[in-house]
Amino acid sequence: MLKKGDIAPDFPLTHDGQATSLHKLSRPVVLFFYPGDFTAVCTREACAFRDHGAEFQQKGALLFGISRDDEESHQRFAATHSLTYELISDPDLRIAKAYQVIRSIPFLPSRRLTYVLDAEARILGVIGSDLNVGAHVQGALKLLGG
Repeated sequence: MLKKGDIAPDFPLTHDGQATSLHKLSRPVVLFFYPGDFTAVCTREACAFRDHGAEFQQKGALLFGISRDDEESHQRFAATHSLTYELISDPDLRIAKAYQVIRSIPFLPSRRLTYVLDAEARILGVIGSDLNVGAHVQGALKLLGG
């Protein structure tokens, strides 16, 4: 697994309607990987990040949720739950593989991991819990300094 101090793998993304890449954001970033849109635990996690969005914003951090669901599913999921951050579609699991969130048993969903990065894309910490979604939010806030 990637660990504290590693430089996070770069990948292209869209932020505020502009094509960019993770390393070009030059801000703290929270990447939370989740198995799928509209599932019970994933919905709780996505909503928990939404509910604490102002705290992440105060810390200057950007939030990105990442799953293998397609863009259409992400749009419906975000609209249904009033998500205020961007969701990244990773259908070929290229990003998930780079961040080592794929389980060793192929038919199981990806692991629920949250990576917290500083403004230089260095990993400040990794939070993992399949069921305790609060640990992801609170752990990310703590790693960002509070």
